[in-house]
Amino acid sequence: MSALDRRLAIAIAVLLLVAVIGWNWYDVKIFLNWVLAAKQLSIVKIYEAYELYGPQFRAVYPPLPILIFVATDSFVDDMLSSLSKVCSYISSNIAHILITYSYRLLLKIPVVIPTIVLAIILARIYRKRELAYWLLLGVPTLITVGTYQFDSLLALFLALSVIALTKWGRPRLSALFLALATLTKPIAAVFYIPIATYIGRRREALGYLALFTAVSLAFIAPFALLEPKAFIENVLEFHMGRPPQYLSIWNVPVLLTMRNPTVVSIVDKLWVLGYALAIALAIALLKPRPGDEGRMLALIVAIGVVTTFVNKVVNPNYLMWVYPEALILAFVYGRRALAKLYNIYAAIGVTWPAIYVTIPALAGAPMYVEEVRNYISARRLLLKSLSPPLNKTFETIFRSLDSSEIHSYTLSLYHHLYIVGAILICVYASIGLYLLRELVRGRGV
Repeated sequence: MSALDRRLAIAIAVLLLVAVIGWNWYDVKIFLNWVLAAKQLSIVKIYEAYELYGPQFRAVYPPLPILIFVATDSFVDDMLSSLSKVCSYISSNIAHILITYSYRLLLKIPVVIPTIVLAIILARIYRKRELAYWLLLGVPTLITVGTYQFDSLLALFLALSVIALTKWGRPRLSALFLALATLTKPIAAVFYIPIATYIGRRREALGYLALFTAVSLAFIAPFALLEPKAFIENVLEFHMGRPPQYLSIWNVPVLLTMRNPTVVSIVDKLWVLGYALAIALAIALLKPRPGDEGRMLALIVAIGVVTTFVNKVVNPNYLMWVYPEALILAFVYGRRALAKLYNIYAAIGVTWPAIYVTIPALAGAPMYVEEVRNYISARRLLLKSLSPPLNKTFETIFRSLDSSEIHSYTLSLYHHLYIVGAILICVYASIGLYLLRELVRGRGV
């Protein structure tokens, strides 16, 4: 095995380790409820589960991730049945850990496999091994795989859409991949803008849009037509009604006013205009041109960055969407600093969500979940998210802190989380603006 192959093997091993040590139990529990709902109602009626069984059964994604997860769960059940028979011959403690880790890894196939495939594709298409290493070990990747989010799928399909258009010269295939990205998360449709500027000719751009729209509508039709009201409530209205969350710059006034309803209402009216203006400004500054791949990539990254702090709801896993394009600019177009800067941006981005969960858990206090406007146990969430023996270790730490002097400090910090969050979001947004400036400065690539 060559040194390059060893580095790739190590990178994959690290990714798999991150995959098994934890996930975001809050989301995974909802994903598992999709399986229950599919068994009770059938998969095409899954959007009815929200109204029938409550918010823990909401299916706020388009059909593609839901279908993939339900199919994966069925496969995992079969695999674990075989593994349980083998584990019956070994120590019960070891068997429990082995089954737990295997379960988490197998269930994460929909986010792990696309990530590895994407790394290999980038390295082969662009003939740069660095692309594979940086993708596999990048902060956006580790966040997405570690917490179990479907953004890896979106990143794969968006990258394939770009490659199909620029390297393979197949715009129809590109439109298909962009449709798959949008069927993962509807926000991906915004990346049609840089693709249209690359195509240039109006007739071809409209043909691309028509195929993209036709594929998307054909896929969702069986679900949307059967229960249109439930589909719209889950996939569209739920997201439109969410208050500002996590890393959004719109969350700063909300936090500083301790979620004042009037402020939230004002933000709900302003954020779309602010987001649209930010994208328009990015287009004006980057000046994309037909056939200019470098400028198209820069605009894709710019729109991704704008979305990750000007959108109303911003989670750190969203940084995965345009990470491949940022790496292409870094290693193919000679702008290597972008790779480091993007990872710094992601590292700062994950800090506030991590603190938002960890401090309430340390203080033994509840955490507020914006999307459902309710409190949950931060401690229980963290312990359910970690694999053994990490969860047991943290449980011991929590018990020790409850009877120590440090507990009063964590409680004090908990009561000032609004200020901490506002400061961290501003720092994060500042780095995002700096990243945008660097993209504009290098627009001539």
